Amino acid sequence: MSATPKLVVRSDDARQRRWLAVGIAVAWLATLALAWWLGGRNAAPDLDAIRERADGSTRTASQLGTSMETAQKRIAVLERSDQVSRLANESLQKTLREREGDLAKMRDDLAFYQRLVGGETGRGLEIQQLALRPIGSSNAFGFRVLLTRNAQAGETSRGAVTVRVSGAGSGKLMELEWDRLQQETAATPLVYNFKYFQQLESSLILPAGFAPDRVLVRARASDGSTVEESFAWQAALEAGGDPNVWQ
Repeated sequence: MSATPKLVVRSDDARQRRWLAVGIAVAWLATLALAWWLGGRNAAPDLDAIRERADGSTRTASQLGTSMETAQKRIAVLERSDQVSRLANESLQKTLREREGDLAKMRDDLAFYQRLVGGETGRGLEIQQLALRPIGSSNAFGFRVLLTRNAQAGETSRGAVTVRVSGAGSGKLMELEWDRLQQETAATPLVYNFKYFQQLESSLILPAGFAPDRVLVRARASDGSTVEESFAWQAALEAGGDPNVWQ
């Protein structure tokens, strides 16, 4: 007769099973976290150092950007300062040129009055100045001659003035006499009659294609004496460019 098997009855604790499952899950997650950390350390052992260097590079780039912005501001200030300096220098140069022109005019005026009062540079009749200016777009030019005389001479000076122009025309050197410049035969010269100074004004006409170079002014006194003075054409034009000459 076979033996009857024994049955063992055990109680089923559901609460205990839940805590066991939770413990297993926590242990599994901890294992995963440890594996991830160990994998990161093994895959990039210098990751922290790299991060530090990256942070340092970011800070350096930021500092360089700030320095560049500061440098750009300084460059802008220097450029404005340089522009102001250039404008000031140009203004100063213009003022100096104007003062030099005023000084030259004062010297001319001084020389003029020295001649009038009998200074060492003035003796007798002198042809002080020749001024030329073009008349429109033609070949005609107006001119003005300034004659001066030593005031110590006392007596009145009388005579006549003519001009002659030298230059190039028709492929050769030429001299145009007073008659040709006036386009008249036996043209009347300019008459002067003064004690201290006198300005004579007239005009002349150049032939087409003629290139003037110099102007010779001749003053013949009533006593037969002659005074001549040669002026460069361009210098006479520059003198005529001063509006004060024609006042």
